[in-house]
Amino acid sequence: QILDKDSIRNCAENFFQNLVQQFIQKYKGQGWFSEKDSLPDANELNLLCDFLRGDFERVRTIRERLEEFDRQVKSYTAEQYRILDSIQINDRCVTQGSAGTGKTMIALESAIRAASEGKAVFLTCFNRLIGEWMQKQAEEWKDNITVSSLHSFLFEISKGYDYDKSQSNKQDFYTKYLPTLLKDIFQKGISRKFDKLIIDEGQDLIRDEYLNLFDAMLNGGLSNGNWEIYGDFERQAIFAQISKEEMFSLISKHAQPTKFLLKINCRNTKQIGEETSLISGFEKPPFLLEHLEGIPVEYIFYNDEVHQKQLLDEQLTKFTASGLPLNELIIVSPRKFENSCVDSISGAAIREIKRTSEISATQSFFGFATVQSYKGMECNYVLITDIEDLSSEAAKSLLYVGMSKARYGLILLIAESMRNQYRKILKSKLN
Repeated sequence: QILDKDSIRNCAENFFQNLVQQFIQKYKGQGWFSEKDSLPDANELNLLCDFLRGDFERVRTIRERLEEFDRQVKSYTAEQYRILDSIQINDRCVTQGSAGTGKTMIALESAIRAASEGKAVFLTCFNRLIGEWMQKQAEEWKDNITVSSLHSFLFEISKGYDYDKSQSNKQDFYTKYLPTLLKDIFQKGISRKFDKLIIDEGQDLIRDEYLNLFDAMLNGGLSNGNWEIYGDFERQAIFAQISKEEMFSLISKHAQPTKFLLKINCRNTKQIGEETSLISGFEKPPFLLEHLEGIPVEYIFYNDEVHQKQLLDEQLTKFTASGLPLNELIIVSPRKFENSCVDSISGAAIREIKRTSEISATQSFFGFATVQSYKGMECNYVLITDIEDLSSEAAKSLLYVGMSKARYGLILLIAESMRNQYRKILKSKLN
């Protein structure tokens, strides 16, 4: 008899019960065999177990726990691939999904599939960091896939044209002037149009000026062309100025797309997913949580700015002692670097991350980013500082974005003045 992983998966107890019965059937006709005396009793079985494998305890390192977590995450992609396959037979699609449901990965894979068919693809997003990350992932396909955040793309392509440079100082330079300029360029056939358009972070890019530009730069336009939009239209629309309903109304003026919904969170542990939903004001999680077990979310309260700096320094010292590379943790804040508690902290080297190329396993500093600039990214450990509002809708949206970036460990530094508000949130959970 062989005890293998299939036997263990199907129930090891059944395996041993069958083993005993087969042993009895084989030897019950032998003169020496007695069913009462020939089989081992409980004490003899314990002695045998101790001989083969005595009791021992082994403490797993943080790195080993993270590697196991990564293996579990990669097994929760069936829903994403089902939707990806469905998207391939629909020319115009909108895919909705909460943080961590795999929107960016599907967008990237869809772009690569289209490029492999020889199509010219434009893959864009709102956030510069996630744009750079996607560009690196699609490097092999750069001849067919143009990857860039929309604002970076607008700025780069406009360099070759003569326009009123004084407009660059105006507030609507990226939202109105450049989109209108580039729309005219594509309509006149000066720039080559794309065969496929893929928009990530769609909740931040659905506005008339951008849609008119997309319509001009796509073969067949938005009405008859091939395009996909991915977005979280609930809490991650932190740059949007219109509601979810208004966004879909704008899209419907051009086409009636097929809609898909991603529900399974394949980024966060169960603990992080539940706490993110709780703090950001959802009555129940906006996604299905798989059994990705992790460590508890830490809430740490500070009395004043000096105390917060002290607590931050303690957490960074603790993380350094774990032996993990410093790029495994990102510090995020609703405030800019110079206005946050990380400015002038003495105990650790902290640097603002402005480009993804600054992040590496050998970096000698802790990275910092605003919640807004880090949207769309993720990190194994996230430490959020300067939390002084838990009740406003704007604060809830920022916390949702910041907290959902943590894959395995999450720490929040919260002002003591928010403790009662935090208790009310916990009470609502219990009710």
